[in-house]
Amino acid sequence: MIYGYARCSTTADLQDIERQARDLAVHGVSMVFSEYIRGTAEVKPELDKLFNAIESGDTLAVTEVSRLSRDVHQLCHVLEIAQEKRIALKCGALTLDFTAGKTDPMNKAMFYMMGIFADLERGVTVERIKSGLEHAKEKGAAMGRPRKTVAEVPEEVKALLPAYLAGEFGVSEFARRTGLTRPSIYKYLKLLEVAPKQSRHITAAAVPPKIRELYPAYKAGEIGVSEYARRANVSRDTIYRHIALMEQQGLNSLIDN
Repeated sequence: MIYGYARCSTTADLQDIERQARDLAVHGVSMVFSEYIRGTAEVKPELDKLFNAIESGDTLAVTEVSRLSRDVHQLCHVLEIAQEKRIALKCGALTLDFTAGKTDPMNKAMFYMMGIFADLERGVTVERIKSGLEHAKEKGAAMGRPRKTVAEVPEEVKALLPAYLAGEFGVSEFARRTGLTRPSIYKYLKLLEVAPKQSRHITAAAVPPKIRELYPAYKAGEIGVSEYARRANVSRDTIYRHIALMEQQGLNSLIDN
């Protein structure tokens, strides 16, 4: 059995993973496991599924070594699995055949070298991007997504706002009636300078410490809502609710304390 693995770092909108699948099919691959995930991600679900399915004597094919990983340590782990399972690894024109328990040391060395260059390419790209962003920031360029304005608030939100302010329904119902998500409603309410209504028994003191700790960075524009949520390990919806709560009930005294 010849299994194929295809991986892209971004999304289907930015990269065509089918190109890899087509190239693999030319080499007789009968089943392709594919996913969009960073090359350095420690857990690659589809690759793990492939390793669970593959058996001794089978072949794992990729278009190039970097598709397996862009981290040398991870590539060493892939080789260990290949040796333990006694499978063949086909990386483009390079083949490492472990079906007999060992492989050509020169091919193994080439695999390591290709892995080192994949890791190096990633590191150079990251540094180039960081340098470009820092240079643009120094020149006064605005970082991140363009800030939205009141003019971008949907008409249906404006139309239902008086009823919401009158207490006829809450944010969840607001979202349902407009066909929007709760985070979108919170975002538009903030643009309209309307503090979302909170349950009377909830106070700003109940906001988790991590969210309070990161709030100044968010307020200073250093991080966006998505990064705020990631660092606090909560959902964007939760971040929007706590931001509204803190701003409504007074966060500054909490930070000072």
